[in-house]
Amino acid sequence: LVRHHLLLIETATRRDLDDPETVRSVADLVGSADTLELLHALTEADALATGPAAWSAWRGALVADLVKRVAAVFAGESPEEQSEPFVPTARRRRRTRK
Repeated sequence: LVRHHLLLIETATRRDLDDPETVRSVADLVGSADTLELLHALTEADALATGPAAWSAWRGALVADLVKRVAAVFAGESPEEQSEPFVPTARRRRRTRK
């Protein structure tokens, strides 16, 4: 976990999450759904402890999207099958109001 503590935030903010190879490479490095869950928690805790500039709703949404996509790979879904993008809850509510 410590070795890859920046993997999720760096990937989510610097790489194309719609690229199946991006999702596969993260899944390969993480190795399992249990490790992914722990790494997600560590990523958020580390960023929050670093300071307000290191974690925002936008970064949290990107990381959550990446985690969702990698978890789907661990569940047997291929990255190419993941057609619906992650939409944070607050944005979903706004969309339904329009």
